[in-house]
Amino acid sequence: MPFSDKLIKEIDDYVVSHLPDDSWYENYFNFIDDKVLAERLEKEFKTVRYIYKILEGLKSTDELQLAQIRIQIILYASIYEAMVHYLLFEKLKDRKEVNELFDITIPVEISIPAHKKEKILSALEHDGKEILTYEKKKKKTDISKIRFDKKAECLYSLGFIDEELKEELILFYEYRNAIHIHAEIKKDIQYELEISKKAYWRFQKFKQLVENKLKS
Repeated sequence: MPFSDKLIKEIDDYVVSHLPDDSWYENYFNFIDDKVLAERLEKEFKTVRYIYKILEGLKSTDELQLAQIRIQIILYASIYEAMVHYLLFEKLKDRKEVNELFDITIPVEISIPAHKKEKILSALEHDGKEILTYEKKKKKTDISKIRFDKKAECLYSLGFIDEELKEELILFYEYRNAIHIHAEIKKDIQYELEISKKAYWRFQKFKQLVENKLKS
């Protein structure tokens, strides 16, 4: 059963009074030329702040506070990921460091004559198992398979973020990936309110560093 219109208005008035107006969000992602992406990020950012203020107003504790933290980490990490992706693969796509993100080394089995293989097997032994011969080969990987920590390292190497922010971005993303209950239990992740707050606080630093670098 939904809240009464009166209660909905009271909650909305409370939240809105504790948040910036719409124009503040509209200018926040002005370093992103892709208007569709910029508008989507504005909506995501505004949404997570709105949800946070509701739960803060409820003085959430225990499981509800955990939900508050998890929601923030999921949404903030997703926004960071989108910004990093845009900068690397749109703004900086021609940079050598970015193109190198697609390079991976894989083992490729070498087919050798049977008589030579017998000599190898007789000369070498590993726990009674067959020894296979491989060579290392470089190939291009799909953009979706490039790890976030590698993207953050690349953005750092290009001078867009400092080392402290790089490590924090990787941490936010690691927490987001552990959001699944089994992964959370396995990794023994202890969610803290400070982590989610830090994810919010670092937006201004990220924006400032990126804008300064783009201007230079």
